[in-house]
Amino acid sequence: MKDREELLLKVMHLMSEHFKDKMILEGGMLLRLLNSPRATQDVDYLLVSKRSKKVLVAEIKGILSKLADIAIKDIELNSRGIFIDLECKDQPDIKAFLEINVVSTLLKPSTSISTVALAGKYSMTGRIVASMGLSEAFSHKIAAALQRESIRDLYDMTILEPLCEIDMEVLRERLSKMSIKRQKAKKISLTEAAEMLKVRANAIDQKKIDRELGAWLSGGNLQGMDMIIRSTVLRVVQKILTEAV
Repeated sequence: MKDREELLLKVMHLMSEHFKDKMILEGGMLLRLLNSPRATQDVDYLLVSKRSKKVLVAEIKGILSKLADIAIKDIELNSRGIFIDLECKDQPDIKAFLEINVVSTLLKPSTSISTVALAGKYSMTGRIVASMGLSEAFSHKIAAALQRESIRDLYDMTILEPLCEIDMEVLRERLSKMSIKRQKAKKISLTEAAEMLKVRANAIDQKKIDRELGAWLSGGNLQGMDMIIRSTVLRVVQKILTEAV
């Protein structure tokens, strides 16, 4: 196995084959399939099911056992979902994570995306996998940027912003019960959200970029990224404020 991304692709293809459109791709791997240069260490999913997490874990373990070169190192269940640590059996330094948020229904219909752009890198055949719609993903990414104060979330907005509009319905839903820095959830207005994003955009500098994105992006992609992220986030701020009027 070449690297972590090959491991993740194998898992994605297997999950798609078994769960079809019930396993919805989101997060960093969705952005990688959109040619984002930022590497990721996990696959994030929404799994549409009304079965218990314990039953689903047993099913998922059985599915992953079909991958002879991948081992399950740990499984955790909590109120947020199912979390699985994986590694390559022959190369234990190649590790990855599977995060599955189990939901009974979706906010928005799923769409689909091809893995062919990445699969070719590993001489694999591309697949069509179910994924979250980009406008919905953009709205969730904005909410995540407010919750976690991570440069990575702001960077990911630079990938989504040219490709789609913000789904304001989804954003309003997320803002209706926002937990920032693990504090008690509360409602945040569009104006408040925009102001918070503006403050974070203006606090970005190249040192923060290098420190937080250096492990995920090549050096050539880092230079000047502070200005790119800031301008993107400020455009997002203006779009939110327009809706807030």
